Amino acid sequence: MFLNTRFLKSVVFLMFFMQSITAIAQHATLQTEEIQEKDELLNIYYGQFQNLSMLPGTLSFDLFLQSYVYEKARKCAAYLPEDKIELTYEECAEEYVESNGYGVEISRTCVRWRTVKTGLYTTPELHSAMKSNKGASQNNTAKTMVEMLNGADPFQYARNTVRTSKTIKSDIALLFMNNDCDGKGLKVFETNLLNLTYGRKGVTTHYVPSKTTDIRAVDYGNQDYRALAEDLIYDQSKGWLLNRYIANSATNVTISNKDQEGKPEVITANYSYTGIGGKLNGWVKITFNKGLPYCLYFHDNPRACNPAAKHIIKKLKKNQYAK
Repeated sequence: MFLNTRFLKSVVFLMFFMQSITAIAQHATLQTEEIQEKDELLNIYYGQFQNLSMLPGTLSFDLFLQSYVYEKARKCAAYLPEDKIELTYEECAEEYVESNGYGVEISRTCVRWRTVKTGLYTTPELHSAMKSNKGASQNNTAKTMVEMLNGADPFQYARNTVRTSKTIKSDIALLFMNNDCDGKGLKVFETNLLNLTYGRKGVTTHYVPSKTTDIRAVDYGNQDYRALAEDLIYDQSKGWLLNRYIANSATNVTISNKDQEGKPEVITANYSYTGIGGKLNGWVKITFNKGLPYCLYFHDNPRACNPAAKHIIKKLKKNQYAK
């Protein structure tokens, strides 16, 4: 009888807890002004994990989770619990340097590490989640590095990673700028972020964002494809190491292939840039998938797919390139 009573109390408590969380979710709002990857954040917030392109165990999610934890530590220190945990990182304390017979260094290996305190704190739940995801992402990153080294452009992966990291840090900073630390919006977002990390079902609300925007509203016969190509090239140029794109230089923009519905499949364009040899000219081939930009292939590495920026794709979906 005693065990049954304890069991019933546990069930009642769990039901009350879930109802409370659901009630918070239904009345919470998350402000996402000027955030580039708004759809990703809202899909986490609404518990629609099946719509996400950024998943636990990947490097991008690892960067996202770390950025969230550290930004909260900086912006919301006054709202952390008493059992908060200090964030630390590992740095090399002692290295072994190997030299050849001529005294020239040929390798350097860390033989002793030390833990460095940051003076920043987080919740026990977020601390555990960050450690849990870190191990999985390291395994997947090792596999990705092997594939990247065997690819057509081994440096493109590094450039895309830098751009992704910058976007994530900017979006997370805006998330905490637009939302109160103790607001219901961030509470629901963090609850679902933890649910996502551990493979649990998300807390949903009465509103469910659509998986994809209806692109049938786009008038493909009346789009400024030069402006579209300009934006796509300019966005890619932010990750270039040596060359510098000359703004508004996209010319001779041509739709070389269309599908049966009249949507573009391939667009080519010329552009100008400055490099070691001064002002130079180049070309780019832009491929489309179901009417939306997919890959950019540049003249200096025509086999490497450079993914089209999501925020530019969203502009096209919203018909914002209409003439």
